[in-house]
Amino acid sequence: MSQFVTDTHPLIWHLTGDARLASDARIVFVGADQGTHRIWVPGIVLIEMVYLTEKGVVPQSMLERALTLLDTPDGSYAVPAFDQTVARSMLQQVPWKMIPELADRIIVASALALGLPLISKDQRIQLSGLVTLIW
Repeated sequence: MSQFVTDTHPLIWHLTGDARLASDARIVFVGADQGTHRIWVPGIVLIEMVYLTEKGVVPQSMLERALTLLDTPDGSYAVPAFDQTVARSMLQQVPWKMIPELADRIIVASALALGLPLISKDQRIQLSGLVTLIW
């Protein structure tokens, strides 16, 4: 089973069927839905989704769907630990000057701590070269 970490927008775009999701990213999400891949969803991604739901940017039903996917024991979607390993990765490997946005730093640090590629379109993350990207 291949494993990946996701950024916020790719997960939202997958759950809403948005055409902005690139084909390589779509293949990974479809694989997760079919049980052949695991996608790690950092806790900050969930918090951003709550925030976007509260602002009316994304429907609450989409957030509920994401939470339901994560409720499945040993499922294809899981939340990684947000612990000292992620904090060390962020401190030592994700320079603030390269990626100043806090949530993005946490997401990149999570991918680095897990040693997994990140599903993201974020240009700043892409330009940093810190992590292997799927897009």
